Amino acid sequence: MTELSTTMELVQHKLKEKGMRISHHRVKVLHLLKTHKSHLSAKQVYESIAPDIPSLSRTTVYNSLNALAQKGLIGAVMVPTGEMHYEYTEHEHCHFFCTECNAILDMEVTCGHRHAVESQGHKVQALHGCFYGVCKECQTKCEPEA
Repeated sequence: MTELSTTMELVQHKLKEKGMRISHHRVKVLHLLKTHKSHLSAKQVYESIAPDIPSLSRTTVYNSLNALAQKGLIGAVMVPTGEMHYEYTEHEHCHFFCTECNAILDMEVTCGHRHAVESQGHKVQALHGCFYGVCKECQTKCEPEA
């Protein structure tokens, strides 16, 4: 069995597991995010899969991304540009947005106080944490040479 078919089967299983209809465009969107190891905007997702699905609309991509995020199959992070970026993730984590190069980096730190919120009777469905600043690569570029 090839890695592609294994990944496609996993994607279909994940959709089914969450009670979602398995449509060609949802499979393509989730497969793209699973195999692409960065945070993509809706525009980038559309531009990546549109050549394979000529009838695909931007609205369908936005609807698919929103549905997948609501079911917890993908994560979404809003960046200061006002644009949402998406990623395939299997665990909650925070992000770091570099204000110099616009990189979005995964941070393996806990985001906030989920248990404190839940102990007050609230049910947390999602957690979105993002730090903003200058990444270490950009800091290195800006350091004067000795």
